[in-house]
Amino acid sequence: MEFPLSSAESPNLIALDHVDSTNTVLSDMIRTQWADGQPTEAFTTVATLDQRGGRGRLDRVWQAPRGSALAVSIAFVVPAEDVDLLPWLPLICGAATQQAMQQLGVHAGVKWPNDLLIEGRKVCGILSELVSTTPRPGRQVPTDLPVLVGFGINLMQTAADFEAQGLDPRTVTSLAREGVMVTGDVMLQHLLARLRDLWARALRHDSSVFDAVRDACVTVGQRVRVMLPGGDALVGVAVGLDAGGRLMVEAGGTTHSLSVGDVIHVRPAAR
Repeated sequence: MEFPLSSAESPNLIALDHVDSTNTVLSDMIRTQWADGQPTEAFTTVATLDQRGGRGRLDRVWQAPRGSALAVSIAFVVPAEDVDLLPWLPLICGAATQQAMQQLGVHAGVKWPNDLLIEGRKVCGILSELVSTTPRPGRQVPTDLPVLVGFGINLMQTAADFEAQGLDPRTVTSLAREGVMVTGDVMLQHLLARLRDLWARALRHDSSVFDAVRDACVTVGQRVRVMLPGGDALVGVAVGLDAGGRLMVEAGGTTHSLSVGDVIHVRPAAR
């Protein structure tokens, strides 16, 4: 499997014919390299069009027929002095994906914190992971933080494909179902280009990046139900993102800033 266009954006791209999980391949690589005192280069990428055992948030299985979806994992290196960017990273990745899709003629939006929706239907899931590393004896302990971000982007699935996976075609979609036929290589090329730009600006703490994230987030303005750790639910109106990328939900006269939670869009809030 080849990704020639994407390789021009990320020379450290590993294209696999098939794999259980691109996240597992990349996280194992990161741990090995960092243990040897050789930190993984930023934007090292593992990609495939045939992922057979991927998982998303809450340990949900993510699978698709061969050639119908792009699974990609990308390494980021967060400088120790920029740890405040960690909560923003999945949101920046979402905004980059939204911009890449827009360049391809698809109008998507980010559902906080890590899904891409087209008219309420999920087309992409994003999962970020801070990779724990342990240097071998005698090796210097790095101060920077390795993070991998995995993307599952629906390219060619049909309604029948989703039904075969036990998914409701009314809640999920693919680029092809939205009228855009695009190869995994082209999608990844656009994604990497937008990611490089947004992440470079984020490292400079360019406020326009955080504005772009807020603009891409379609959760803001929605009435939401947020399933919190422990099983409690918070129902209210998503009114914005705070300075740390947390979702602000107004409920019962109180504004709550949430760093985690499974969000369900109930309906647009009354204006």
